[in-house]
Amino acid sequence: MKRTPIHKALATLLLSAGLAWVGYGSATAAEPIWDGNKVQMQSEKLADGVFAYYASDARELNAKGGAAATSGGLIVGSKGALLIETMLNKRMNQQVQDLSRTLGGKPLIYAVNTSAHGDHAFGNMYLPASTRIVQHANTRAYIDNHLGDDKAFMIKHFGTGRGIEEITARTGDILVAPMATVSLDLGGKVVEVIDFGFAQTGGDLWVWEPQSKVMWSGNPLIAAKPALPWLLDGHLVATLDTLRRVYAFLPADA
Repeated sequence: MKRTPIHKALATLLLSAGLAWVGYGSATAAEPIWDGNKVQMQSEKLADGVFAYYASDARELNAKGGAAATSGGLIVGSKGALLIETMLNKRMNQQVQDLSRTLGGKPLIYAVNTSAHGDHAFGNMYLPASTRIVQHANTRAYIDNHLGDDKAFMIKHFGTGRGIEEITARTGDILVAPMATVSLDLGGKVVEVIDFGFAQTGGDLWVWEPQSKVMWSGNPLIAAKPALPWLLDGHLVATLDTLRRVYAFLPADA
């Protein structure tokens, strides 16, 4: 396939931001795509107060086309910190909370779910009561009405006994409307949480930290080159339009 500028730019975005290392390959009923009871999360500093979280084996797995566990990140300001993705289960959520306490030492005042899927949002219930959850309005509606369906989907692909069965819903305190932006002041850092349109779901969010020019995505970008989206719902044209809007938004040195 001929690589156009948008393909190159989006692949560069994925690699430079150190994010969205989520892949869904084939797995048998007895073998999870990746094992939430074994994943070890680590951090990488991208800029002052800006960190990526990803599995310790993510680079190795991605290099050979394997499925790595959900990634996320942390943005730290003088008032507090924002967590991106709350992970699949209590064990993984605890790992990113532990990392967050060592990176800047600020309380988690916000947590963003980039989609409704369990590996991005199931950990909400384990966050401090004071942490405000940020979701797309469609994400909150989906979790409120279809949590059981998503838990069944996650158990099917990630296995029983991985802490999924115990999950209860904790949904958004701050909602992003369709095609809207919410700005969050962390103290010295104003983070933008943006809906650019349908990407992998009807509730995808992108997190933009303008000082470091780092953007997080969820599953609209799931791998290194050519960084094609995971078209779970099959909206190819809408997803391409969304990725064009993302590309137009980003400065050349993002």
